[in-house]
Amino acid sequence: FFQAEDGIRDVAVTGVQTCALPIYKHKAKSAKEKREGIMVYWGGCPYEFKRSKHLLKYKNWITEEFEIVEIQEGSGDWAGHAKRVIFKLPKPVINSKGELQETSAAGVEGDMERAKKWFENRDKLVGKLGSITFGEYSKYGIPLTPVLETVRDYE
Repeated sequence: FFQAEDGIRDVAVTGVQTCALPIYKHKAKSAKEKREGIMVYWGGCPYEFKRSKHLLKYKNWITEEFEIVEIQEGSGDWAGHAKRVIFKLPKPVINSKGELQETSAAGVEGDMERAKKWFENRDKLVGKLGSITFGEYSKYGIPLTPVLETVRDYE
């Protein structure tokens, strides 16, 4: 639970706040300020100067739709399955190498059954919109840590 001054205290049980409302309030504020997210401490756990099981990252993920340009096959156990998707950026950008970039790549979310279906139907899916979730845009306008969640092939 988030420990903040604007929550509800349940001193009899834990001695710390147990209301989730402040989490959403602070996360919404961080999203409005275009920050990466918030850190949430569990209960009254002390701060540790290392990775801690008592500290959670709660990130502000962005989901937008992009045109699918190509669906690429995985390797090893993922052979015959979609593992990576090339998608068209909303507008061409100049990347960190000073080159014009019109597409980017995303991983594929989901199980092997769905990934196999997408790979087998890849020719039908090219040109359709895919919902891609990512952390933020880079300073060059490229989505960072993108993952294809769904394909709009139901319309």
